Amino acid sequence: MLRTIIAVVVGYIVMALLVFVLLTIAWMVVGPSFAFQPGTSKVTLGWIAVNLPLSFIAALAGGCTAAFIGRRSAPVKALACLVLALGLVFAVLHLAVDDPSGQEAVSEVSTAEMSAFEAASEAVQPAWYNFLIPFVGAAGVLLGGRRIPETA
Repeated sequence: MLRTIIAVVVGYIVMALLVFVLLTIAWMVVGPSFAFQPGTSKVTLGWIAVNLPLSFIAALAGGCTAAFIGRRSAPVKALACLVLALGLVFAVLHLAVDDPSGQEAVSEVSTAEMSAFEAASEAVQPAWYNFLIPFVGAAGVLLGGRRIPETA
């Protein structure tokens, strides 16, 4: 049981760190003009197209880590459920805090002056993306954890 918990926690940490590193590098490569719609903090479809595969790669690594540490499929399934559940909770919370007026989200700081961390905290994704990313993450975890055969 302890091995399963450790596998899930370490798998999640690997995912989070890898997402942070990969998206920071992507931000430095493509820049704010590619990531944000002009004059807003709304992300572009181009940024989403960069973000989805990088998030999937991080989820693959998290699933692989959970499988390696846990030595069976239970930690992988638990991590996938955690990623899906947390992601859906955050997607619903985003719906609750999004501006219902439909007006453009305008940042107080120019997006050109933002660090990667500031950009991540200011970015406004479309609702469909917020609901898609948990499924991308869970699928990546399950696929990444497939390589370890079940052992008793």
